[in-house]
Amino acid sequence: AAPLGKLQSLAGQVSIRETNGQLTPAVSGTIVRYGQAILVESEDSSAELQLDDGSTLLVEADSVLVLPSSASVITSAKEHARPRFYLERGGLCVQANIAPNQQPLLLTTAQALIKVLGTECRLYADAHESRLELNEGSVQLCRQADQQEIVVSAGEYATIPAALVNQELEPLAARSLSA
Repeated sequence: AAPLGKLQSLAGQVSIRETNGQLTPAVSGTIVRYGQAILVESEDSSAELQLDDGSTLLVEADSVLVLPSSASVITSAKEHARPRFYLERGGLCVQANIAPNQQPLLLTTAQALIKVLGTECRLYADAHESRLELNEGSVQLCRQADQQEIVVSAGEYATIPAALVNQELEPLAARSLSA
């Protein structure tokens, strides 16, 4: 698979999971490829992924970030979207460095799709909810269960709980981080 970026500033126990499930210990400078996953295992661990476009994804302790399976996803006959990073669990800090003519950086969790364009944000995910906190810029947040979208702006956060069968969904809303 093609290279996607490079791991830098590793701390603690970090592994790369291959598409076949095999785990390999990661070291600073490890080139990561499409289809792999980054596992940051203990509470004192973290890994910084530097993408080719200059964006940085800091994978926090006790987290799993699944990398996209390919460089480009065809969404229609004319449109190519950027591939999606899937935060399986844990925390992720994002510093996106996206040029105005580029597609947004796409992050997903079990509950949410986040379209990131030139911003700094933090994303948390587990089986029960996803939470997005925004330091600067703005992000389009889409709830997977019903495709409702909102814009989250600097200084705000939004939480999306897991959808339960036959449960009515609350309207999505961004709230102030300082509240």
